[in-house]
Amino acid sequence: MGKEIERAILDGAQEIAAPAFVATLSICIVFLPMFLLSGVAKFLFVPLGEAVVFAMLASYMLSRTVVPTMAKWLLRGHEHDAEHTKPSRNPFVRMQLRFEKAFEHLRDRYHGVLQRCLHHRRAFLIAFFAACLGSWA
Repeated sequence: MGKEIERAILDGAQEIAAPAFVATLSICIVFLPMFLLSGVAKFLFVPLGEAVVFAMLASYMLSRTVVPTMAKWLLRGHEHDAEHTKPSRNPFVRMQLRFEKAFEHLRDRYHGVLQRCLHHRRAFLIAFFAACLGSWA
């Protein structure tokens, strides 16, 4: 979108704050009835519930603090116009760029396959149903 890296990271973190909080809260609420158990079941399952709740809360806290900080550090020096900049020495930036290039290549090939399938709908449907019938036999 052409934003500066820091602004993009903060905007992205802000966009997922509410859904991540709701998901964390939902998972934690599921384990609350475990704390009402008694007897042997309490000793078996309450530690599990505590571990899951604390892990989810820690995960949420890390996603709000450490993840944006690490993203800023890992994307340090990453420019939007990669053709006009010198290659980064950061191995994570280089790995990200290679992944993006490979993913775009895969996406373009998949787009081409879908275009061909839509252009030749009848042949695709015949081949699809023949394959389905062949797998049932």
